[in-house]
Amino acid sequence: MNYNQSIMRGLLAVLFIAAMPLTLLGQPRTGHGERRDAEVMRKIEELRKVRILEGLKMNDSTAVKFLNRWNDFHAQMRALQEKRIALTNKLDGLLKDNAPNADIDQTLAQLNDLAKEQALDRIRFLDGLRAILTPRQIATMLVIERDFEKEVRRIITNIQRQKMRGRLHEGE
Repeated sequence: MNYNQSIMRGLLAVLFIAAMPLTLLGQPRTGHGERRDAEVMRKIEELRKVRILEGLKMNDSTAVKFLNRWNDFHAQMRALQEKRIALTNKLDGLLKDNAPNADIDQTLAQLNDLAKEQALDRIRFLDGLRAILTPRQIATMLVIERDFEKEVRRIITNIQRQKMRGRLHEGE
């Protein structure tokens, strides 16, 4: 592991330790907490982008083209994610209201359509990258994304364990 990777891992760990308990551990959210959640998620995405840029070793021109496509794609994904959350909230309301199965089925179909749209958008994004990146760079990006997500999950799990240990010690 080189020096820059060590710094990035350390920054990620500090970021999560400082900000993720409110975000990911199921605590009640206030308006302020939601803004903080959005800021934490924005920082995580920025860190993901930095990791990918470092790993791909692109020239400035290619990096600008890549970032434009990356930012457009992730804006689309955020919009679709918001729609997914709204539809899931709608399902929750339908279940609580004991709505007819037809209403639930219609909302499920909308969620399925949204999932297809997300998958197609990702395919189009990856295909579009072929115009500016080599197959090796695209593969590298996918591996970096996978590793980043693993690291995020590991950090979250560690935070949850520490929180549970704290609860256990309080009860003694």
